[in-house]
Formats: sequence, structure tokens, C-alpha cells
Amino acid sequence: AGEGPLTEDLHGLRMDMGRPFDAERLEAGTFYGLFECEHRRDRLQRLVRVWTGRVARYIRDDDLVNAERLLNSVLENDPYPEQHAEAVGKAIERMATPELLRLLADRDGDDKAAAAEALLAAFGLHAIDQLVAQLAGEEDGRVRRSLTNMVAGAARAKPQTLDPYLSDHRWFLVRNLTTALGRTGNPEAMGSIRQVLRHSDHRVRMEALRSTVRLLRDEATPVLIRGLSDPHEQVRHTAATLVRGATGGDADRMLADELRAGRLPPDMSIELIVILGERRSPDGSLVLEELASRRFAMRAHARAKRRAARQALKGEAL
Repeated sequence: AGEGPLTEDLHGLRMDMGRPFDAERLEAGTFYGLFECEHRRDRLQRLVRVWTGRVARYIRDDDLVNAERLLNSVLENDPYPEQHAEAVGKAIERMATPELLRLLADRDGDDKAAAAEALLAAFGLHAIDQLVAQLAGEEDGRVRRSLTNMVAGAARAKPQTLDPYLSDHRWFLVRNLTTALGRTGNPEAMGSIRQVLRHSDHRVRMEALRSTVRLLRDEATPVLIRGLSDPHEQVRHTAATLVRGATGGDADRMLADELRAGRLPPDMSIELIVILGERRSPDGSLVLEELASRRFAMRAHARAKRRAARQALKGEAL
């Protein structure tokens, strides 16, 4: 007798059963399906507890790849009704305990560091409070660097989430958050960076300049020029170091205009003359020639600038 439809179906089923079985992928798909069809609040809360419990278990078992897969199987697709979004978010916040975050932070530099950062990016804004609290109290420099990177990953999509923490009285926390803002790579973070460019602690202002360069690159020159007039010497020298790397099309013109305006402190005027002398750009050479050719320089600072400009044009070291 020939094979009928039932026999063909059984044959296909045997073939399917013989294929490799990906339990973790099936688990992720199952949770997605349950979130998609469960609308009753009490049942959904139970589902959320099981889901976050499984993610936490994977993390504690050092299976970060499957932890990230299971977490994102729900977060990336939002299969649940909008009215349940708050319950899901709060469950993730409860899961992001200091202990769990420390397990991820400790992975800095090892073979699972990338998986740990991907997992923190998946946690996203839900983990910000816990991450900032942990960063504030962490004394281990290696773990602190890892936590800073994790804050950056968590805040990447919405950097302004860190704004409430930038008024904290602990300068070192604000400095680390400023570093994190720069590492988000999101230009929208400049709104937050501008707040700390005027911070009372010079160490925060120094980091704000570095983060500005990370975010704006060639467009950071106007901010760096303002940094050259900072009241603190270390901030001025940080700005000058960063100015050396400014390569935007208008950078030398803006630097020349600032030197021509005579607003800079004496030490930064000389530093800028050196930088423009090294770069040999048309705008820079023009302002150096103007300074070098001045016949009447009554003040000591004016004479120092003229002497420095002449040496720079000759290619002599100051």
C-alpha cells in the first residue's frame, strides 16, 4: 500500500525530533508567547517573577549569553499590553540587586566582559538607580571602571536620565558619571555635560572637557577655547592638551581669533602660540606674524607673546 498523508506527517515528525534541540531558544520563545497572550494582571505578575528569576539564575550560573537572550526576548519586542509595562519595569529594577550587578561588574577584562556589557545594556534605564548607588560606594578601581562603562551602556539611549545625579555633593561620583556620559557616544549627552562644565570642582570640569571631545570630536573647539580661560590651572592645561588634537576645518581660525582677542590668561596665550607654531596653518601663521611684528609692547606679557611668536615662526622651541 502507498503512503498516505498520515504516514507522511509521521515521517516529518520523526525528522523534526531527530534535529538538535535548542532548549534555551525554545525557552525564550515560550516566554515571549506567554507574555503575548497573558493579559490578566495577577497571572502576568506571576509570569514576570518566573521570567526575571530565570534571568537572574542564568547570571548567577555565569551563563550571561542566555541571560541576555532571555531578557531581550521580552524587552526588545514588548509583547505585553502597554498597561503592564510598569509592572515589567519594576520587576527588572527588583532583579538588578547590588549583588547581581557586582557579578556583572566583576567581569571587566575577562572573556565574558562583552556579554556582561550587553546584558547591562539590555537592563537599560531600569538599572540606573542601582548602578549609580553602587558606583558611588565602590572603592575597587577596576570594578569602578567597569560600573562606569555599565552606566554608559544603560544610559546610552537616554543620557538625560543621569541629570538628577549630577547635582550630587560627591565630586567623584559626578566625575565618574561625566565619564559615563562621554562614553555613551550619544551627542544628546552634551545637554548634561554642559551642566558640569561649570561644576565647582575642577576635577569634574576636566572630565567634562574630555567627554565633550568624545561626543563632539571636531566640533568641540569652542568649548575647549572656553576651558583655556578656566580659573584652575589644571583645567586650562587639560583644555590645551585637547586643543592640540583639534583638527576641525575651523579649529585653527577659532584659535587664532581667540589669541588675537587677547582674552586668554598669560600662560595659555604662550601655550596657544606654541600650538599654532607647530601646526603651521595659514590662519595660525597669520596671527603669529601679527604678534611678532608688533613694534610697541609695553607690558611684560605683550613682550613675552611677541618673543614667543617670533620663535614659533622660526620653528624654535620656547
